[in-house]
Amino acid sequence: QLAQRDALSVAQALRTLNALVERFPDLADIRASLALAHLLDADSQYGETPVAQAAELARPHIDRALELAPDLPEAAAADGLAALLERRWDTAQARLAVATELLPGRGEYWSWLALARDGAGDVIGARRALTRAIELDPLSPVVMSAYVEAFAEADPDAARAAAQRYARARPD
Repeated sequence: QLAQRDALSVAQALRTLNALVERFPDLADIRASLALAHLLDADSQYGETPVAQAAELARPHIDRALELAPDLPEAAAADGLAALLERRWDTAQARLAVATELLPGRGEYWSWLALARDGAGDVIGARRALTRAIELDPLSPVVMSAYVEAFAEADPDAARAAAQRYARARPD
């Protein structure tokens, strides 16, 4: 359900994952997924929950997931996304760097790392991370929108070419 990025899918994922956590409280991957769902329900993402509240709801699940499985990439990503949404750039960069090291093939984690680097003022690092994200996941609307937005001013031709490739590959 979290693969679909819209308010309805995130709300459904929250219901499902809350029920699973009640039933299986010591499964780190479910805790990490629930934390991500809370964060994606933030009003700066796909939902209507204020960012501070979304981060507060996610925090106990992030902490428990990391306690149960310290090397779980999804838990590091949730921790990094929480910091990113709260504009804690250094923490976001550190945690998302861990997530990309643990699961280097996940384009979305690279796009979040790019946003954290950009927020911290590391434009070159942000572009490197975004380039890696688009290489890994060229059909992701999340990755593509971040890529086009980042390159729109600095390299409009590259942004336009990427958007055209995306439109041809995903005409829907």
